[in-house]
Amino acid sequence: MQNLNQYLQWIISLILEHLPNVVLAIIIFIAGFIIAKIVKNSTQKLLLKTKLDKAVTMFLMQILHIFLIIFVILIAISELGISTTPLTAAITALIVGIGMSLRNSANIVVSGIMLVSTRPFKIGEFVDLGGVTGTVESISFVFCTLRTTDGLEVKVPNSLVTARIITNFSNNEFRRNDFTVGISYDSDLKMAKALLQSLLERHDKIIKDDSKAPIVRVDVLADSSVNLLVRYWTKRADFFETKWALTEQVKLCFDENNIEIPFPQRTLNIKANQAEGISYSVDKK
Repeated sequence: MQNLNQYLQWIISLILEHLPNVVLAIIIFIAGFIIAKIVKNSTQKLLLKTKLDKAVTMFLMQILHIFLIIFVILIAISELGISTTPLTAAITALIVGIGMSLRNSANIVVSGIMLVSTRPFKIGEFVDLGGVTGTVESISFVFCTLRTTDGLEVKVPNSLVTARIITNFSNNEFRRNDFTVGISYDSDLKMAKALLQSLLERHDKIIKDDSKAPIVRVDVLADSSVNLLVRYWTKRADFFETKWALTEQVKLCFDENNIEIPFPQRTLNIKANQAEGISYSVDKK
């Protein structure tokens, strides 16, 4: 019983001896996190007021925040009387080991640095990244976050982005649209071209400048149709609305003027023969 009391007294004295350091380490840890967040937010606000790209700013702030947190943790540990030299060496070795074992992850981070430094696109721009289309919301160490036109959030790994073709729809004020309209061989070709040209000229969203003037040309003499190429330019913001409206107007205009838009057809021929039974053939048009 006496040994137990001595042991408890030793534990209590040990706690009382190190309690100030433990409390101080906890205070440093909590205060350090708060200060690190304040420093990050203040620096971010200053950088956003400069001409530095927003994606670059967000990327740098992530790096700054990580280093600040590591610095706070090392200071808090040192207050406990633990030497930070071997701890720093252990952290370095751990980082190297993780880097060797997670090469793919390291490639993703390096790809993120490449994206931020080369800046093929910016936050807020509409892009196609490896077949995923949407508006760029953020660029982090690992992912590029896109918001698709149907409201989905898609995260594309940075290594995938840098390894494939990047299409930026926002770096040009204007966009061109090419689409094909097929008419039957029996329809009036000159009338069809004139009708299409008239629709293009009357549309207020289509640009009429000499360098971007709308055109209608005979593109292909296909198996069952004469394919007309329709080409025009609009402002980027008007692209989809103009495309949808013009597609509808073409159909209605051709219907009013008896211009036939052909579609694939099949003719089934059935022949009855008493000796050989029934035979049939299919003709495609």
